[in-house]
Amino acid sequence: ELDFATHRVATTLWDVASRKLIHRWDREYVLAVSPDSSLVATTSWDRSIRLRDRVTGNLRATLPGHGDRVPSGEFSPDGKRLITGDYGNVVIIWDVESKREIERLHVRDFTLQTLALSPDGRFLAVAGNLVGFMDVDGKPWRGDLTGNATDVAGFFTKTNGYNAFITHYANLI
Repeated sequence: ELDFATHRVATTLWDVASRKLIHRWDREYVLAVSPDSSLVATTSWDRSIRLRDRVTGNLRATLPGHGDRVPSGEFSPDGKRLITGDYGNVVIIWDVESKREIERLHVRDFTLQTLALSPDGRFLAVAGNLVGFMDVDGKPWRGDLTGNATDVAGFFTKTNGYNAFITHYANLI
């Protein structure tokens, strides 16, 4: 089993059983781990996204494109897409295989701090001082909910959270 630790200016990858350091990435922090645990998405001061092999730590690709720091990212449930969001309120959907930008979405006028995907990968919740949501396929912004950035991580997974979201969403269309 592998685990990560992020501290100020570095992220380290550890083998939990042996307590051995496997890799250290200076000035990078982990955004997301792919569903099959083969890839790690990291970000850095240069605003790029890096895809790394989870076991070896080797760089597989660098994805430039964000104009501001990137505090949040998540792989789609099938691992084919990576969704990242920056402090400039830009969300980029990346194709993991081709390592190219699929779509660029602009969220409402609040500072994006974190994002989360629904279990089916169809809907994206973003949070700053509000929690908002949209379709991943780029349909217009669907609405705002009261809450804050700490709420969004469990938005789709908390008890009845996904059902409440679907009910709310259905009332908007």
